[in-house]
Amino acid sequence: MCKHFISHLASVNVKIGDKVKQGDILGRIYGASGNAVSPQLHYEIKVKGLHQDPLRFIKKAYHDSVLLEKIKVYEERMKEVVTKRDILVKHYLISH
Repeated sequence: MCKHFISHLASVNVKIGDKVKQGDILGRIYGASGNAVSPQLHYEIKVKGLHQDPLRFIKKAYHDSVLLEKIKVYEERMKEVVTKRDILVKHYLISH
């Protein structure tokens, strides 16, 4: 079974158990919420209770070359960010 979790919504248009299809508006984001400093959406997919990368599902569902290129750029940028984070954490742990 596949479950989807969405956080940081200002309003919600669906309830647990609703069937949704591509293009349905699930909710609205109006501004930053929680500890966020800007508007954002937190989206999770779990299959059999295990977290999955939502981009894997998005890439399979969409065949729009512009969107797929944006995803590719995002993934490359995230690799850079994670590498920098790991270096900073390593330096912090060494110095403390």
